[in-house]
Amino acid sequence: MNRKTLIIAAIGSERHTAGTRSLGSALERAGYRVVSMASLAPPVDFVSAAVETNADAILIFSLYAQGRLDCRGFRERCIEAGIGEILVYVGGNLLEGNEDWRDVEVRLLNMGFDRAFPPETPAYVINSALDCDVRGRAGGIRRGHP
Repeated sequence: MNRKTLIIAAIGSERHTAGTRSLGSALERAGYRVVSMASLAPPVDFVSAAVETNADAILIFSLYAQGRLDCRGFRERCIEAGIGEILVYVGGNLLEGNEDWRDVEVRLLNMGFDRAFPPETPAYVINSALDCDVRGRAGGIRRGHP
């Protein structure tokens, strides 16, 4: 079996790791190879880990509402490292104040993320998206970026 490799961690100054551990365990049970990084991971560490492990996707999470700042230029970092086509997901508490999730999601997709997940997204939803996107990539299909 050719297990797909995922890099997963909380980004930047984020210290909450329970959610990433829980999601990582669920994705391992679903058949993925999960490489979990320590908390407080800067964007460059995600990209380096993805290059070193030949990862199929990077999953970034944040709960401290400043994760969008940490995510700026993330796709560009991937491109510079030669992995510009890698799947990149972002999720968690990425809202500031009374923002509408749909507006935040559009901004994140415009930043180059393949998918953005709101707070409290169940693991099975992320797993389903990964299965769909990984299969799509294998068939030559790629979600669009602006």
